[in-house]
Amino acid sequence: MVTIHLIPAMGHDKELFRTLIEICDETFKVITHNYPQELSEQDDTLEFLAQYFSKEIRKTNHLNEKYILLGVSLGASLCLRINEILENEAENLFLLATGGPRVARIRKEMILNALKESQEKDFVKRMLSLDSEENFLSHFCENQDSAAAYYAYLAKSWENATEQVLKQFIDLSKAAIEIDYEHLLSHFQSKIIILWGDKDKVFSKRNLSKIIDCAPEATIVRFKNFGHYLPIEAPQEVIKIVSNYV
Repeated sequence: MVTIHLIPAMGHDKELFRTLIEICDETFKVITHNYPQELSEQDDTLEFLAQYFSKEIRKTNHLNEKYILLGVSLGASLCLRINEILENEAENLFLLATGGPRVARIRKEMILNALKESQEKDFVKRMLSLDSEENFLSHFCENQDSAAAYYAYLAKSWENATEQVLKQFIDLSKAAIEIDYEHLLSHFQSKIIILWGDKDKVFSKRNLSKIIDCAPEATIVRFKNFGHYLPIEAPQEVIKIVSNYV
């Protein structure tokens, strides 16, 4: 049986994948890797996370089983580096709504200015679209009932977040601005399947164009009616695509 290693977006845990996991269990072995609970200041980097997840995957893959990496948003970008650390062992890389190439300079300056002008907790809420339920649901095109339930769960978890957790999120957000995985997109493109919601409000279609430029041999699957949160909006469609390419 093929194992799916799920690398979630920052700020999310396996609760996001509940329906996805239930559907997967019929065909795949699913392992969801959550972000570490506590990080020291020197560990607040994307490289640390890639190394951390790589070690976790190694622990669970002692029998050299076939596995794939499925990552969402920041987790999708991390999958590229994880696969490199694991010496390209993954059968496929499924990247959902990945940030991919380096963020444009103007967006970098906008985010850094927002950090200076805002309270960190307010910034975190906006980054996760948790400043209001209306804003959060605007990222979803269908399955808004499920999204509304998840909003309540996620909003509560971040409202109760410690200052250390908030700081980690801010530091990782800054690190994500500098992400530059063009060479990895190109190097692993034969194994890459990009799943992209055309109504994504987190990353623009221009970002998808840059990814295609970096990895013209990668498989691109676009969903007209869905946005950034494909595991919630279209879990059946996601697993169907995964099954087709494994």
